[in-house]
Amino acid sequence: MAFDDVLQGGKVEGEKIYFDPSHPADVPHIYAELERLALGSDTGRVVLVGHSMGGLLIKKLLADLEDDPNHPYRHLLQKIDVVVLVASPQLGTPKAVASLLHGTGQEFEPLAYKETLRRIAHDMPSAYTLLPSPTYFNRVYDIDESGVALDHTVVVSGRGDAVTSYDLMRIYLGTNFDEVGNDLTIPMTPRSDYMDDVKILH
Repeated sequence: MAFDDVLQGGKVEGEKIYFDPSHPADVPHIYAELERLALGSDTGRVVLVGHSMGGLLIKKLLADLEDDPNHPYRHLLQKIDVVVLVASPQLGTPKAVASLLHGTGQEFEPLAYKETLRRIAHDMPSAYTLLPSPTYFNRVYDIDESGVALDHTVVVSGRGDAVTSYDLMRIYLGTNFDEVGNDLTIPMTPRSDYMDDVKILH
């Protein structure tokens, strides 16, 4: 599910919350909850805590409110006191590259096999939010076993392929790998439209 779908959806029916288009929300759930929590707060303000990708969702929410002066919920910015991000991949993580290409790290057998999870991640916008950002290559250094900082090289596939900049990573990920079937040794070409959409989050 894309972050936009989460922020714009959330139809509450009974004890369930629906985020699909068949259940359009009059007021998106997240904005309604922010209003409710602020009203119940002694200070009239709330603390937002986001873990992992939840932190990226908070960043997307704040960016939407700040960037659009006509946003219908822009007033909520004044009701947010503190934002706490816990283990959020704010610059992205190189592990996401190998995961998208080869299913690396997606091990939930026997519930779901890597081949299946790789195909699901390929069409899941939120999976792309974890890719290394341009800032990642400018700020983050790999550390060797002795604690010495190495260069910005990121191993991007199970074959040992590596890149040293965001632009090179995009070129590499734009390669048509001719992925066939369920062979995890052959990379699956990521979707460029999703990569373009998430660049703003970092």
